[in-house]
Amino acid sequence: MECKKKMARSKGESFPKLLVFGIIRQGNQGNSANHLYTRKRNHLPNAINTKEACFLDKYREDLRLERSSINVSRDPAPCLFPPHWHSEVEIVAPMQNNYIMEINSVPFELNKDDFVIVFPCEIHSIKSSEMKKSLVFQFSLSPLTFIYEFRANFPLIASFHAYKSNIYSDAVPRLLRLLKEVDQIHTSDIILKEAHMWSLLLTFFGELGKLCLETTRAPTGKDRKATLYAERMHDVCSYILENYSQPISLDFISDFAGFSKFYFSRMFKKYIGVSFSEFLISVRLRNTELLLAENNVSISEAAMASGFGSLSEFNKVFKQYKGCSPSDFRKMNSRLE
Repeated sequence: MECKKKMARSKGESFPKLLVFGIIRQGNQGNSANHLYTRKRNHLPNAINTKEACFLDKYREDLRLERSSINVSRDPAPCLFPPHWHSEVEIVAPMQNNYIMEINSVPFELNKDDFVIVFPCEIHSIKSSEMKKSLVFQFSLSPLTFIYEFRANFPLIASFHAYKSNIYSDAVPRLLRLLKEVDQIHTSDIILKEAHMWSLLLTFFGELGKLCLETTRAPTGKDRKATLYAERMHDVCSYILENYSQPISLDFISDFAGFSKFYFSRMFKKYIGVSFSEFLISVRLRNTELLLAENNVSISEAAMASGFGSLSEFNKVFKQYKGCSPSDFRKMNSRLE
């Protein structure tokens, strides 16, 4: 994580909500793994005004991945690294215990056999008490967005940040082995090593997506009814992820789940952590972000392809959740390329 310019947070200065809003799942109180280690949420982000947008721009870091599409480093991280964000994804695997990283104002304490993922445009910083060694991977998600299944499940994957070995005891060691293989190839002289590295990263995200899906399907109680409800809510989420481009009303989706509108809304919020409308909007907005990154796709085409009924509706929702207009969002991303 090489900082191109000094970034300091002045006293009393607080961060506005982020430009990126993924699916946020707190989980149930009875499921501590989900409750503690997914992105926490108090309320929806408010619109970001011009002053706040400039504030965010000040904390932007340009990684400049020029010689390789994947940056891998093993340098000791400073104990305090100021808040910043970038358009690339970043995976940090600490090589020492008590590594503290803050993402979206939420602190995560990691140990040697854990790792954390920072997704594009998320403000993050390091707040450890001393310098800690870590294995850091930085790369663009663009190559993965051509895969339909990745695009469909990305909102779910992006709702998880920290992966603790004491919670995901089987999956985390397996995922760390893949990351270490990427590091080994990065330092080798193998022909087409970037292709080999991407091959491993594809496997990594395949395994990661599987873990996220299995975690959301995990019963939140021993009660048979609770297990049934959890599975039904998962089926609803799967349907939305596959059909977000089509009209999906509360009437339709509650009938699909086999509940009344009122009861469905209550159960969805209980098991998923956000309301049905919030979930649907977040999925659609994630898709528009990917489409807006493509210069050959117009804003209206991105809106229609993502399930928004009209351009005016899309502009209003985008501004509310992202804090900027779709055209400004596209300009900001084009400056990062």
